[in-house]
Amino acid sequence: MTNEKDCLRLLAELDAAGSTAEAVELCEKNPCAKVADCQRYVGWFYSQQGDLELSYSWYLRAARQGDEEAIVDGIKIIHNVFNSGGKQEAINMCEALPFSQSLDGQRFLASAYFSVGDFDKTAYWSKRASEHGEEEDLLYVAKLCLSRREWGSALDFFQRALVAGSKVAGYYIGDIYAFGIGVEKNTITAKEYYKISADHGLFVAKLRLLWISRSKNNVFSSAVFHVRIFLIFIRVVLLKFVCPNDWRFLDLDRSSGAAVTYPHL
Repeated sequence: MTNEKDCLRLLAELDAAGSTAEAVELCEKNPCAKVADCQRYVGWFYSQQGDLELSYSWYLRAARQGDEEAIVDGIKIIHNVFNSGGKQEAINMCEALPFSQSLDGQRFLASAYFSVGDFDKTAYWSKRASEHGEEEDLLYVAKLCLSRREWGSALDFFQRALVAGSKVAGYYIGDIYAFGIGVEKNTITAKEYYKISADHGLFVAKLRLLWISRSKNNVFSSAVFHVRIFLIFIRVVLLKFVCPNDWRFLDLDRSSGAAVTYPHL
């Protein structure tokens, strides 16, 4: 047996026969120990035995050969290590290449550093994750920047999240312009952004849009304003009853006309 095909053939035969121990023995010896599929098989075996450190080492070997399944499975092991109390160990594992280059790895690192109170590293890995262009990561970084009072960066990431398809980014950008958060107040621009999220159905954006568009000097307009508020309230109550976790309830508790502060996420 001198090539990868022989290793994979024998591995398949042993595994099909239920000879797991023999399959592992095969895969732990050269030349099969150099084959990514064999490395991943051994990683799986040790994960079943509860030896997370040894399992990780084999997944890492396969991952470094470009095996995508090994990256996914390796990050699962990292999560298990973290949840078992080995927080720093899990962080060290995930910072190794190629786990730290993967989106899931970067998301894990952002979350892990947040849990241990290292917010600078949280910001760093969150921004690394956002480079993949996913809406949720861009939105998270935007809110993180807002909480850190990095106004310019927050606006930039909210706009990028909006381009990426976020239904709520328009609401946050509307707040930035409506209340002058790091920019000059601009009611017209705020209304444009509120409308984007309001058109998607976000209730707080609808309320903001009504509030910012209301007329205090016209009795008829004031009456229309209150009727519209009441109709939105009825819709909220009905939807809350049917689907209490609907995304359209986002930040509904911030829907008054008072200026908004963002002390934390």
